[in-house]
Amino acid sequence: MFLLLSVQELTLNIQRRTLNFETPLIFLFFFPALVANAQDVNFSSPSVDQQFLNPAFAGSLACGHADAGLRLQWPKMSGKYTTAYTSYDQYFKFGAIGFNQLHDSEGKGFYVTDRYDFTYSGYIPLLKDSSGKGKLVIQPAFSFGYLSNKVDWNKMVNPDVIDPRNGFPSPVTTEPIQTSKTNVDLSGGILIYSKIFLAGFSACHITRPDIGFLAPAPLNRRYVAHVSVNGNLLLSQNISLPVTLTFIFSQQSGINTWLLNSTFGISKFQFGFGYRVNDALLFSLGYKGEQMRIGYTYDLTTGELKGITGGAHEIHLGILFSKKKWSEDRTNLQNFF
Repeated sequence: MFLLLSVQELTLNIQRRTLNFETPLIFLFFFPALVANAQDVNFSSPSVDQQFLNPAFAGSLACGHADAGLRLQWPKMSGKYTTAYTSYDQYFKFGAIGFNQLHDSEGKGFYVTDRYDFTYSGYIPLLKDSSGKGKLVIQPAFSFGYLSNKVDWNKMVNPDVIDPRNGFPSPVTTEPIQTSKTNVDLSGGILIYSKIFLAGFSACHITRPDIGFLAPAPLNRRYVAHVSVNGNLLLSQNISLPVTLTFIFSQQSGINTWLLNSTFGISKFQFGFGYRVNDALLFSLGYKGEQMRIGYTYDLTTGELKGITGGAHEIHLGILFSKKKWSEDRTNLQNFF
């Protein structure tokens, strides 16, 4: 089945999901091909929605941990992408449980994704220090997800309702068609870390849920590998800045994404720089208190869309509960994030 879509800035975003839906350029395409190449959102800050990056992050701060955030991508384009998330994870002695919710809207609500993930992660200290805390820890995790996809067909127009002289009719109507789909979605991940080193791997959409509306379209698996290192940048004999270097590689739908990020600390404040290869320069500012973390990241587009997208804005709020009580019980990643 062929549909006619009204598009103003028809642009393939290799870092996101599909196309930018707006008006006034007419474009004919086969819709299942669109969803077959769907991609998940790529966040810019390693601190943002960690359970979405890798479910094994649940419990990694060794305290109760709540997160919320928003990503606004391409604000200069009226078909911008908006992604919001909330999450919570709770540590206990031999593991943790986590919950993550994500809402993603594309093309002014043309295509909306909601997902809810429930996670269990383990805690396995391989090597212990004299106090019994793990010097090297493995943290495997499994996530059970509920995935909902919705399409607003009123934003699409069949060719036979277009007047060749006057253009689009008003109002536009479409034939009744399926508007939503739900699926079970499974993910898994693993972390291995010490006080200064962190490495992880995750696989999302293991069962490849079918998100097609007009034809079968299994969602491609997303694979993520990431590494972080803690250290100090020596500015002089008596002055140094704590620094965290992070590398993230993700692969989905045949598209590879490479992200390099560095974060520096001055007292309770942080600033950082990064680069998503062939896409954007990243700049971040943040505050890291005992029980609250606030962060902002801006993407400056450097690829083919340079100067026309407005980049992307990302804000993040994290709250740590009972930090002092629990963080002493086991090795954790509070120095990283």
